[in-house]
Amino acid sequence: MSPNMTNDDRILAGFAYAVGFPSLYIILSEKRKDPFVGYHGAQALFLWIGIFVVWIGLRVILNFLDSLGLYLAILDSLSSLLIFALWIYALYCGFRAYNGDYFDVPYITELTKKNF
Repeated sequence: MSPNMTNDDRILAGFAYAVGFPSLYIILSEKRKDPFVGYHGAQALFLWIGIFVVWIGLRVILNFLDSLGLYLAILDSLSSLLIFALWIYALYCGFRAYNGDYFDVPYITELTKKNF
């Protein structure tokens, strides 16, 4: 944990992972210049974009299968469980950010480093 990191910075970074919307605030404000908050804000934003893309993709596939008459309730349940598991992972990342840790999210960190 950095000595100049405030409790507000840790809360904002953790909340960005847990909910997603604070990551937009971090990226669009001066908070992005803070090394800890900026790192976690950008990473949380890309994580939530990824979760949203997976959710949309699953919905499109399931709706297509439904239009073909191949609707299976188990697939709908599994897709809901997958999205719930991704949200639990985002909560875990938020907990780690609140504890003041720098960590890498697989695939997301490389994307973040390229773009921010």
